[in-house]
Amino acid sequence: MPKLKAPKLTFDQAIVMLPKEFQPVERASYHRHKLRANSPMGIVAFSASKEYNDEKVWWTSVFPPEDEPEITFWIIALDIRGILVLPIDIIDSFCKKNNVPKLSSGKWSIHLKMEGQRILMYYTDSFEDVSQYFISSLLS
Repeated sequence: MPKLKAPKLTFDQAIVMLPKEFQPVERASYHRHKLRANSPMGIVAFSASKEYNDEKVWWTSVFPPEDEPEITFWIIALDIRGILVLPIDIIDSFCKKNNVPKLSSGKWSIHLKMEGQRILMYYTDSFEDVSQYFISSLLS
């Protein structure tokens, strides 16, 4: 019997969930990273994550700021549970401090996991609690 994949939030569902200081959100025209939008808080880019074996562990990839300096926030969808709205400086600092390697695409590979009620960004034995950036979905 094939394993069913967890439902995912779409880009449009995710940008509607952004806090009021990000509104109004205007979807940007096509770009190298096509899922991006303009907001009063800056340019936001969307990345859907992939869950590992229903273990509440996710993986995604994001451009570092030197490659895409205009992006100020990454919206990372954690299936239908909700989104993380991570400032690029949090990602940049964590990846550089922990020597997170880049993929062949030039993106950083970001890993997230739920530990109790916390959401952690991690690499090997280093982690950072990013729970404060989580916005729960009403769909879950």
